[in-house]
Amino acid sequence: MTKIIKILIISLFCVCFLGLGISFIRNPYWLRIDTCLDNGQVWDYQKNICRDDCLIWKKEFGCIKLTPEQTKLLKRCKNLSNCPDNQTLKEICLNNQKSWNIDDNDCKFDFVSQDCFKLTGNWEYPAICNKR
Repeated sequence: MTKIIKILIISLFCVCFLGLGISFIRNPYWLRIDTCLDNGQVWDYQKNICRDDCLIWKKEFGCIKLTPEQTKLLKRCKNLSNCPDNQTLKEICLNNQKSWNIDDNDCKFDFVSQDCFKLTGNWEYPAICNKR
C-alpha cells in the first residue's frame, strides 16, 4: 500500500513540474519584460504588467503617470532624439507631484513632500508644496 502512495506522490510531483515547465516555456517572465521594453513601454514590477501610461517605473516611487495626450505623443515620437521636449517633461514631472530643476531641465523623480522648499539650486516645486 505504501508503494502505491509513493508512486502517486511522485507522479503528482512530475505532473506539476511538467506543467510549470510548459507554462514557463510558453510565456516566460523575462521574455514578457524584454518584449515590453523593446516596444518602448514600461514594465510595472508591482503589478507585473506592461504599461504605456508611465514615463518610467521605479521601485522607489512607482509609475510616473502620463496623460492620454502625453502617451500618444510618446508613441508618435519614438525615434526622434528630442522628443518629448523639456516643457512636456516638466509637465509630466509636476503633474506627478515631483520637483523640476530649472537649471538642469531635469525631474527629481524621488521627490517627496518633506523635500518641499529644501532642495538646493533653482527648483520648481509641485502643487503639494503650496498646500503646506
